[in-house]
Formats: sequence, C-alpha cells, structure tokens
Amino acid sequence: MSPPNHKSPREWHPLEASPDVFTRMARSWGLPERYFFVDILGFDDESLAMVDRPVHAVIFLIPDTEAIVKMRSNEGPQMDVSPGSEVVWIPQVDVGDCGTFAIVHALGVTGLAPGLVPFFDKCRVAAHCVAAEPRERTHLFATEALIYDAHHSAIDAGQSIVRDSDWDDCDHFLSFVHANLQGETRVLEMDGTELRSGPLDRGKSQNGDLLDVGFRL
Repeated sequence: MSPPNHKSPREWHPLEASPDVFTRMARSWGLPERYFFVDILGFDDESLAMVDRPVHAVIFLIPDTEAIVKMRSNEGPQMDVSPGSEVVWIPQVDVGDCGTFAIVHALGVTGLAPGLVPFFDKCRVAAHCVAAEPRERTHLFATEALIYDAHHSAIDAGQSIVRDSDWDDCDHFLSFVHANLQGETRVLEMDGTELRSGPLDRGKSQNGDLLDVGFRL
C-alpha cells in the first residue's frame, strides 16, 4: 500500500464531533491526562452548570449556512498574525480539517492552566509557525505527518462513517480560548477558515468563565 498523500486536500475528511475523538487527538500531541474534552449539552444555565470548571478552551460546531457565512464575513477587525505576533493563527488546509485546526488553536494558544504548555512550545512544526507568515504555516501543517496522521487516527477512532457525499454538507468547527495579552485575560475566537484573516478578540474575560462569555457573544 502506498503512503497517504499529505498534500491532497481530499484526504482531510471531517472529524466526528466527539469529545473522545478530540481528547484522543490532543493526547497524541502531549495534552496532560488531567485535561480532556466533554460534551456541552445545551446553552441554558442548567446545561452549562453540568460542565466541570475551569474550562480552558471550547470547540464550537456551527451550521455552515449561507446566512451564517454572510454574517461572519462582515465581522472584524481581526488581530495581527504577522511573524512574532502574540497569538499564532494558522489558516486551515481545506474545508474538512476545521476540527483539527480548532484543536490546534485551542492547544496552541491556551497556556493559562497549570501544567498545560502551549502546543507551539512542544511540536517542532508548530514552533516553526511562530516565525512564519500565515500561509507558510498552512504549508507546514499540510505536509507534517504528525498532524496528518493524528487527524486520520482520530477519524478511525470515531463511530461515524466518512462518505464523499457528506463532503459539502458538513458544519464548521472553531474554537474559543483564553489568552493572556498584555497582562489581561482575553477571550479569542480562533477560526482558520477563509472567512478570517486572523483571530477575533471577543473581549475581556470578566469572571474567568470561558463558557459564560463564549455562549453569550
């Protein structure tokens, strides 16, 4: 069997929306055992109260409808993403890898939790991204076996059957994270889609609760 083509966008099938799948992928990149993903069953206070705190990142799945795409296309301004900027943002490779890039952004930016070292300090290719232009970062990730193999291992671990007919009907993953910027804890929306040219600063974290801010934007 020939090895998979890491540069083929058709190989980047969408991830299953499963906390077990997300945790498995993050573990392969060094996420400590005490951190894990869980389902959020609703946006009401009772459902949010069921989620253990503190929450350091949220992977959010949104319907990829025409109305939502139009609304999100007009949001901004977006943050600086030039080499050496405070926050490393990476444009995704293709439409099917948004889940993987949501996890990468969550691990890469979040460094506020004790013992949780940002992904960019641990992963060789991620560390190179800090000094690269955004599109160079995309190329680095597209050709890095560590990223590609973790993506497909996570797909194999899921319960969903990947079908080509689902390719254009999938929804979109993005992430919300806390980031310490100039001594202040901010809530950032990290989305690698072509609609974005960088992260969106969603404001100061008033009480340190990422869920409280993220679901009321």
